[in-house]
Amino acid sequence: VILVYLKQIFNYKEKYSEEEIVLLIKQHNENGFHYLYENYASALYGVILRITHSKEASEEVIQDTFLKSTKRYVLLENFLAR
Repeated sequence: VILVYLKQIFNYKEKYSEEEIVLLIKQHNENGFHYLYENYASALYGVILRITHSKEASEEVIQDTFLKSTKRYVLLENFLAR
């Protein structure tokens, strides 16, 4: 019940198109970042785990990847806005 309520408050959908995800991220909407992570992190984690053979290292790489990509997006957006 609480999850349904929160999804309604934050206008969270179960499925977004790629165009909607990009638009949400451009708007700095948390739903876009959350959806991106929730739907792509596990696939990326599997690939990284095969490379590193370490759960801890793979989790760290995933976290760094999403944090850095978010920061770089904001930097690129600020640069292009000049």
